Amino acid sequence: MDLVLAQLQQQHGGARQVEPRRKDADGSVYASVGTRPVPPPKALRAIHAERQRERQEREEQQEAEVFEREMGMTVKESRTLLAFDADVEPAARRLSAQEQLEVELADTACRYEIAGCGLGECDGSYVFMEASSSGAPVYEASSGWVLHRQRVPELAQLGEGDEGKSFGWLISKDGKPFYGVRSEAPRVPGDAWQCFYGPPPPPSQVVAVSWEDHFLKEVGDLKARGNAAMKEERYLEAERLYTQGLDTMQGYDQVLGRRLRDLRLALRANRAEASLRRGVFEAAAADGAWVLDQDPCHAKAAVRLAKASKALKRLGSVAHRLERLPELQAWYEEAELLRRCGLAEALLTGRRS
Repeated sequence: MDLVLAQLQQQHGGARQVEPRRKDADGSVYASVGTRPVPPPKALRAIHAERQRERQEREEQQEAEVFEREMGMTVKESRTLLAFDADVEPAARRLSAQEQLEVELADTACRYEIAGCGLGECDGSYVFMEASSSGAPVYEASSGWVLHRQRVPELAQLGEGDEGKSFGWLISKDGKPFYGVRSEAPRVPGDAWQCFYGPPPPPSQVVAVSWEDHFLKEVGDLKARGNAAMKEERYLEAERLYTQGLDTMQGYDQVLGRRLRDLRLALRANRAEASLRRGVFEAAAADGAWVLDQDPCHAKAAVRLAKASKALKRLGSVAHRLERLPELQAWYEEAELLRRCGLAEALLTGRRS
């Protein structure tokens, strides 16, 4: 403290006597040199920290401005790459996006949960938006923020020793990158993120969600809601929910493992039942036949196909699809209904024809 006061004396008042005024709680002495007060050590430290913060903000702003100038043309091009035609059928759009990827869609994530951004609105769930950029999937949050990989030479400034890499993942909006990380990988890295236009800190948590986990939750919820509607005899609503679940998975055959394929079969079989109860027999028969094409031993689908076909007066035409059903009669409670529908006669008719 004496050294600091001596320096201030030389700067402001020569060697004049410094008169102590009072002591702070930590023992710091308030004094004055000439007519100017001398702040205690705590205040000096606070002033120094504030000036450091202001200097850092200026440097970050300058870096962002340079990045914007150098990236201007690339960002405009990337906006074109991310666009897609909303008039194209979702399944066709999804297949087209998959064809542009450098890896199989199954090797990528369905969505990313991002948290910890200095700009809170960048946090959230980023879901595959049926588009690609630089050979990698594009993800979008409900708030309009986009997570995508781009060939960005300026990202070579991030980190040290890897200047040869030219791809980077960006969180951007309206063509401006707010956060970025350099990576050649088709999956989004969980660390080493940097700030551009976004205030610090950069994302601290980036969690990948697999296609199976995503569909089991999203489509599984739709199936559960459809089942609840069936119990309440809201058959049209149930049919709509089952259809929505099927549409969600349409065009993603590449990522459907056994559990998801079974879920899709259950949705089609349940929709067949909803159509039956509404008296829409053609739709019920179509769904039942589709399920049996995938799984010839699917008992529920067989029963619903038989009921719909009997109502349409063409039970004999589907007899060949139902021949394996008697093997299931011991455990399937609806088997007796088939016999009442005249299944035995239908099987005989089918064999004679």
